[in-house]
Amino acid sequence: MATLLSVLYVVLAVMNSPVKIAAREFRVGGDLGWHEPAPNDTAFYNQWASINRFQVGDSLVFEYQNDSVVIVERWEYFHCDSTSPINMFDDGNSTVILDSPGMFYFISGTEDRCQKGEKLIVEVMSPHPITKSPPSIASIPPQAFPPSPPSHSHGSRVSVHNCDVLNSQDDYHHVTCSIKPSIVSDFFEEDTRLSHIRKGVEDE
Repeated sequence: MATLLSVLYVVLAVMNSPVKIAAREFRVGGDLGWHEPAPNDTAFYNQWASINRFQVGDSLVFEYQNDSVVIVERWEYFHCDSTSPINMFDDGNSTVILDSPGMFYFISGTEDRCQKGEKLIVEVMSPHPITKSPPSIASIPPQAFPPSPPSHSHGSRVSVHNCDVLNSQDDYHHVTCSIKPSIVSDFFEEDTRLSHIRKGVEDE
């Protein structure tokens, strides 16, 4: 029994342990990569980001030619200012790991390209581990106990009290007692009255 309980505890512990979601790699812009978007599609990169879900541990891959990727703060993003970058890449194939939740801002190192829409905002979500639901375990019924043995008493026990002895002129004493059953039976549903006559002792 102890071995079975130990196995159950181990199974439940494994089933309740959080499952870490594998990190994913996103190619920025899909097949088009990192480039200056068309004049009528300046929101291209943020539209691309809106259809994806990014979590801590995921990574972004920037593929480009004769260009650069600059990580900046919010203000620099809206002003296409790359003079105080958080980080900067220009090797043509750059991978950025999203190592914390929050907003990440990317722009092209060429101000003109940034102004024409080559910039990106990514929102990284906090990780949410998935917990496996443990299998339902049928409850073990309580141990059955044998019924109590039947009573071997023959008849019902009664208690006698409040007896009154009434004197009479004959040779008998009249005794009246009130009795109650100690065990309720079909024959004793309420207090009964019993009159009992005992024979008196003759005077010598």
